[in-house]
Amino acid sequence: MRSRFGLVAVLFAAQVQACAPVEHTAKITQPVNQVLYAGIGDSIITISTEKSLPNAFGQADVFGRTTPTGMITVQYLGSEGTVARFVRRAVDIDTGATTMNSSPIFIPNTQTTTTSGFVGTTPVAATSTTYAPPTIIPANSPQAQVLPQAEVIFKVDMSLENEFVVGGRKIELISVAPTSISYRIH
Repeated sequence: MRSRFGLVAVLFAAQVQACAPVEHTAKITQPVNQVLYAGIGDSIITISTEKSLPNAFGQADVFGRTTPTGMITVQYLGSEGTVARFVRRAVDIDTGATTMNSSPIFIPNTQTTTTSGFVGTTPVAATSTTYAPPTIIPANSPQAQVLPQAEVIFKVDMSLENEFVVGGRKIELISVAPTSISYRIH
C-alpha cells in the first residue's frame, strides 16, 4: 500500500511540474503586412488579448484552455489635409476563471449488485452492473468584470510621420484622403 501511495505522489508531482507557466497572447482580426483600406468610422485594428486558464497551482491549464483579458480597437475618424484622426478604445477583462471554477463536475451513476445463493446444493453467484446517465454539476465561474480604459483621440500628421504603435503593433499609414486611408499593420 505504501509503495502505491509513493507512486501516486511521484506521478502527481510530475504532472504539476509538466504544467507550463500562464502565457498572455494577443490576436489581431485584420491581416498583417497587407495594404488595407478604411473609411470614416471603420476600425483599422482590433486586438483581443487572452491568457492561459490558470490551474490550482498557478500554472497553465494542461488542456490549453484560455480566458479573455481585454480588447483594443482603433477607429478612423477622418482627416483634414495630411492629418488623420483616430480614437483608441480599450477594455480590460477580469473573468476570475480558473480550471477549478470553469470545469463541470461529472458524477457517474453506476450501481453494482452482487447476489449469491444455492440452487439445490450447488452454490451460485452473480453480479449485475446498472449504468445511468451521469449527474452533471455545471461550472460555477464568477461574473466577469469589464473595466473600460479612458478613450484616447489622437492625430497623425503624414507630413511629419506616417506610423504609430498600438498594442505592440506598428501601424504604417500609406495614404490619407478626406474620407479614407490606406494602411498596413506590421
